[in-house]
Amino acid sequence: PLLFCECPEFSTGGRIWDAAIVMAKYFEGDNGDSLKGKRVIELGTGTGFVGVVCASLGAEVTITDYDEGFMSLPQENVRLNDLEGRIKTVPHAWGTDVTP
Repeated sequence: PLLFCECPEFSTGGRIWDAAIVMAKYFEGDNGDSLKGKRVIELGTGTGFVGVVCASLGAEVTITDYDEGFMSLPQENVRLNDLEGRIKTVPHAWGTDVTP
């Protein structure tokens, strides 16, 4: 089983939404075979729930959210599930330039 912590102090991004659970069940529906070896990016990761599920099913995942300080929650959930090698956490404000 996967482990997650939530943080209501982080407003809407600090909890696992029902839609994230539905999406995770969809990905698990084919035993995750459709994600093995794929690259996934999650925008607005919040708790990192969907990204962690995707990584646990074999995807290489990048999870992002707008505030670097906020990234501690998804980073903790990545650590709790021992997926540091499969998930990269990156602060990113949507609409900003990502070119180096």
